[in-house]
Amino acid sequence: MSYLPITLKYSASQWQAKVTLPWIEISSSGSPVVADGTIVSIANGTTSETTTVSGLGDVVAGFTWKLPAMGVNSDHFVDLGVSIKLSTADADKGLGSGATDYSVQIDYALATTGVMPFATLGYKAFGQPEDYALNAVWFVSLGAQVPLAKGRAVGLIWDGRQATTSSGSSKSETMFYLSQQLGERYQLTGYGVKGFTSASVDQEAGVQLSVKF
Repeated sequence: MSYLPITLKYSASQWQAKVTLPWIEISSSGSPVVADGTIVSIANGTTSETTTVSGLGDVVAGFTWKLPAMGVNSDHFVDLGVSIKLSTADADKGLGSGATDYSVQIDYALATTGVMPFATLGYKAFGQPEDYALNAVWFVSLGAQVPLAKGRAVGLIWDGRQATTSSGSSKSETMFYLSQQLGERYQLTGYGVKGFTSASVDQEAGVQLSVKF
């Protein structure tokens, strides 16, 4: 599966809003269903022939509130976030579920001059498509980032999520990334992902470019 998102963010001192619109391409011999860039369900096809579908995915809108710092000189940061996935993708192609999803999460980071650990805990409620049921799930991320030369950093993140269907498996995957600041406006990040369950990607690699306006 190819997932190419375009994300627009607007940040203020205590909050951030963002909207993501992805382009998705899937090759499969079954009937996959995508939600937030992840295949959450796949039905066996009637033939072994592989078919490819592509198009715009679901729009995801999110809002994050940055809690006040825990003390004047605190290195502890906590954010509260909510997001909604709108059913704008073509559900007949499996590019979306055809339903609206909601999620809430809390993010924590310890900002130091050395290793910066961070974590996320969240809960997602899937809208219910017509042909099958999706479970509401808890999800978690644990990671750490290490600064290298000026403007460069490496990081490692583990992502886990409960099974979205009664017959499916939980998600477990690890991502390694390397980011480089390119002047004041640009940041380039390369990443690789390794999955450990049938609900995770086998392997994935990509490049992300961030531009500040």
